[in-house]
Amino acid sequence: MIPNPPAIQGLLGATAVVAMWTGFILIGRLGVTHNLTAPDVIALRYATAALVLLPLWRRHGCPNLLRTPLILLTGLGGVAYAGFTYAGFALAPAAHAGLLLPGLLPLGTTLLAWCLLGQRPSLAQWMANAGILAGLALFLGLARDALFHPSRLGDLLLVAGSLCWSLYGVLMRRWRVTPVETATAVAVFTAIAYLPVYWFWLPKGIHHASADEVILQIIYQGVIASVIQMLIYVRTVQLIGPARLTMAMAFIAPLVALAAVPLLGESVTLGLVAAIGVTTISAWWGGYAARPLPITTSHALR
Repeated sequence: MIPNPPAIQGLLGATAVVAMWTGFILIGRLGVTHNLTAPDVIALRYATAALVLLPLWRRHGCPNLLRTPLILLTGLGGVAYAGFTYAGFALAPAAHAGLLLPGLLPLGTTLLAWCLLGQRPSLAQWMANAGILAGLALFLGLARDALFHPSRLGDLLLVAGSLCWSLYGVLMRRWRVTPVETATAVAVFTAIAYLPVYWFWLPKGIHHASADEVILQIIYQGVIASVIQMLIYVRTVQLIGPARLTMAMAFIAPLVALAAVPLLGESVTLGLVAAIGVTTISAWWGGYAARPLPITTSHALR
């Protein structure tokens, strides 16, 4: 049997998304726990991404970005997602981010795809999402932190970020926008809306950071996570659908938990390991059980 080219592209795209999201969580957590603040990292991310993407947007004929779908996607995938996520990174360990940020995507995506795309969940998906909730309940029940510990607030912020990204992915599929349009609109409009607020009112630590710290965040958050990962993510959603992509993203949680110990000096409890295991297996099964949406040539990257 000849392999299906879109399926191969989707597999490669999903693998790249997993690798880049894992690095995004680890490097984001590294940045906001040293000299940089969460507002610093967000500013570096979107200022860099806007500068990189504008020439690419011009090469694609300067498509109109002032459309309601793109503006709404900017609010979800740019301002709201980044604000919740980086604030969560500053308060919660990387392993929590690896569990909550991608771990909740199958549940949020399943429900939103049902409501907005008419993609009715199968019994297997309902069972998988029940497993995700069980894993999260296990995590909350075995967590050592007190109810009002800052890491709990960080966890809530990460949950909000995950829900924003779920809605972002589903709406991208519904509106069928191209990767260049989406990535450029998110970067440019977020930079325009956010940078003046950051400059005048938000706390900064960038003047205390070394050049190496700043350059690392510029390269990874501003280029890899915001441009390369965004383009690959949008294209992969178009190829295999948001539910199938979340199957692959279930593996981000254990990868982050394993890497956070040597790279960030974080500890991983037995309860967290158990929660990650239950959630990862359930999320993987939820994506596997999802019925793929048809692929049409109109979705291709132009």
